[in-house]
Amino acid sequence: MAGSNTSDARRLGPRRAARAEYAQCQRWECEARLRSLERELAAERRRRAALERALAEPGKSNVLAVLALVFGALSIVFGLLPYVGIVGFLFGVAAAVLGAIGVEKSADRRTSGAGALCGVSGIVIALLMVILVY
Repeated sequence: MAGSNTSDARRLGPRRAARAEYAQCQRWECEARLRSLERELAAERRRRAALERALAEPGKSNVLAVLALVFGALSIVFGLLPYVGIVGFLFGVAAAVLGAIGVEKSADRRTSGAGALCGVSGIVIALLMVILVY
């Protein structure tokens, strides 16, 4: 590069060569700043997209997930009681069904899955208690 500057200086004159070199530096700085701004813009777009996904579809709620989890917990509690095991079984069936539907449709899949798992556990516990008691 240094050799090209001296040949530019001879050909263009020292002032014009300096101006050309200064303009080239400005272009490089502008290009670097532009790349930096493009990276910042891409990061902002990713943040905005994540926020829009989090806020999107307000009609989708986690009611099914919460019901599945509550019914699953009730199925385990009632399943452990000796003479009301059938109530635990019914709560377990409801929790398993709501959890399965919630996994497909709800925004909160983890809670739906936990509710379905609690429901199945409540069914098993209730059946074991009915078999052991009767």
